[in-house]
Order: sequence, then C-alpha cells, then structure tokens
Amino acid sequence: NGSINVGGNKVMPEKVENVLLAHPDVLMARCYAKTNSILGSLVCADIVLKTHKEQLDNKALKRNLKFFCKGKLNSFEIPATFNFVQTIATNINGKIKR
Repeated sequence: NGSINVGGNKVMPEKVENVLLAHPDVLMARCYAKTNSILGSLVCADIVLKTHKEQLDNKALKRNLKFFCKGKLNSFEIPATFNFVQTIATNINGKIKR
C-alpha cells in the first residue's frame, strides 16, 4: 500500500511530501523508507531546493525543515534524514517514481 512502518506506526509518504512541499525553500520532495534495526524503518526525504544549495547552510536548513514539520506531522512521520539532490525522477505524467 506504499506506507512506511515506523515502530508499528504507519506513515504515508505522500502526506509527508505534501508538508515538505509547503516549505518555501522546497521545490520537490520524495519520501521513502530506510531500514532500521530498532524501529523497522525510518522516514527519509530527498529534497530539491528552489535555490542552489551552495547558497544555503545545509545544517540550518535541515533544522528548519524538521521544525517546520513538527507542527504538521506526528513525531514518527518527520523524516530522520534530509538529502539535498539536484533532481527527482518522475514518470511521463509527472508523478514521482517510487
């Protein structure tokens, strides 16, 4: 069904992506599971920024993204890691490839 199991809690990647897309610096977002020996999986996010990442402080931006998510997502839904990438693959209809 596409959900990520984090310590017995179900996380829908699309919900997390929609919250991240509401952030003013985020152009595209893709969430996925990363295996974790304790929790089963962790939520991770690939982020394409609206500006070049060289112009931004990555540590500060990651903190800002986590803080931004705190008021909108449960703690288990907040991505554990943020990876800043140049592009995210999409299909012919513009949907993110999973």
